[in-house]
Amino acid sequence: MGRFLFAPLKLTQPTPETFRLAMEAAGDKEFTQMRKGDKLLETVVALAPLLGLLGTVTGLIGTFNNLNIGGGGTTAEATRAAAGIGEALITTAAGMIVAIIALIFFRTFVTLQSRQIDYFSDVGSELELIYRQTWYEPTLNSIGQNSL
Repeated sequence: MGRFLFAPLKLTQPTPETFRLAMEAAGDKEFTQMRKGDKLLETVVALAPLLGLLGTVTGLIGTFNNLNIGGGGTTAEATRAAAGIGEALITTAAGMIVAIIALIFFRTFVTLQSRQIDYFSDVGSELELIYRQTWYEPTLNSIGQNSL
């Protein structure tokens, strides 16, 4: 917030347009910094379920390759197959859990960023009004009086 507000104040006698432009440029720079981790979280949300599903598919392929179909398998073989299927499904559950947690964090950060951007906008508008009323307009009035 300090860098955002200081950017236009460090200018020497700026016009209102220059003052606003300096504020907007500083705001854009700060907003870019705020959004730095968004792409990573979006990637985790998208990839985690897919990696879990990949683990499930490869696990099931391995389980079915070990089944002795038509050979009169024993109860022990059926138990091993069921355990393999259960183990394969764990990867899907893990992927979903990771994706859900990452999505919760992502949405929380996006909401906080949105609130911060709104706050920057409100404070920036107030600072611009103060600048116009306190420094810019009195300077214009004194210049107009001196030329008379």
